[in-house]
Amino acid sequence: MTYIELINYFWMKDLEKKFSLIETRLYFILLNYANKFRWKRNVNLSNNRLINEIGCSLTGLCKARKNLINRGFISYKKGNQFSAGTYTVHRQFTGNSTDSSYEDHCTEQKESELPFNRPFESCTTSGVNGEEKHMESMMQNNMSIYKKNNKQSMEQSNIYKTRQDKDKKRQDKDEEEKMKKEEERFHLLPHRRIIELYNEICIDLPSFDEQNIDYLESDLHKRNRNLGTEQSWREFFTRVDDSDFLCNRIPEKSFNCSLYWLLQDENFTKIMIGNYDVNYEYGSDDVYLPTKETY
Repeated sequence: MTYIELINYFWMKDLEKKFSLIETRLYFILLNYANKFRWKRNVNLSNNRLINEIGCSLTGLCKARKNLINRGFISYKKGNQFSAGTYTVHRQFTGNSTDSSYEDHCTEQKESELPFNRPFESCTTSGVNGEEKHMESMMQNNMSIYKKNNKQSMEQSNIYKTRQDKDKKRQDKDEEEKMKKEEERFHLLPHRRIIELYNEICIDLPSFDEQNIDYLESDLHKRNRNLGTEQSWREFFTRVDDSDFLCNRIPEKSFNCSLYWLLQDENFTKIMIGNYDVNYEYGSDDVYLPTKETY
C-alpha cells in the first residue's frame, strides 16, 4: 500500500472499531517517520521520545502499542539499554493479520466477505466515502456560515467607519462654526489681516506665506482671543520689531524667531511681560543679552 492508502485503511478500520487518541497519534507518528526514511528501514524510537511526542504516560504508550500490534498495523521489537525499540509499520494486510479483536468480530462472516480480502477500493466505497461526503457537507456548511458572518462583520465595520468619518466631519464643522461665532462675537481680527500686519511690521523676521495659514489656524485663534483688535496686534508686532534680540540685530548673539515661535504660549507670555524689551546699545559697556531662561 502507498502512504495515502495506509491512511485511508487506518480510518476505514477506525469506522469499524474506534482507535483511542493515543493509538491514533502513535500510529501516525510511526507512519510519518517511516515515510521520512522512504520505507528503507525500520523505525527506532525510545519510549521517552514517544511519550514526549504523544503526551501520555508509559502505561498508555504500552497499551496503545499492544492494541496496534494486535490489530496488525505494526510490529515491535523491544530494545535494550544501548538501543531503542524497533517499530515496523506494516504495508500489507492479509487474512493472516494478528488483529484478534477484528477476527472475533467477523467470525460469522464468510472469508470472501471480510474487508481485508476485498480489493481496497471496494472497502472504501461504503464506509470511508460516506464519511468523506458527510465531512465535506459539514465543511461546506461551516464555510457558508463563516462567509455569512464575515460579510456581516465587514458590513458592521464599514458602518462603524462611516459613522466615525461622519462624526469627525461634524466635529470639524462644529469647531469651525464655533471659531467664526467667537470672531464675530468678540470682533476678532481676521487671520489673513494678522499675517499682513506681521509681514508689514516685522521686516527683519522671515516673512510668512499666506498660503500656509491653515497650519497656524489654532495658534492664531488662541492669540486672537488675547489681542483681538488690529490696534493690539499692531502694538504686539511693533514690540517684537523693537527688540534687537528677537530681530537678530545683536552681533554677539545669533537668534532667529518666526511667526510660529511668536504665537506659542510660553514665548507670547514672555514677550508680553517685557522679557525682550531691553535692547543692545552700541558703544556701551553694559551689554544686555537675554539668558537661556529668558528665551
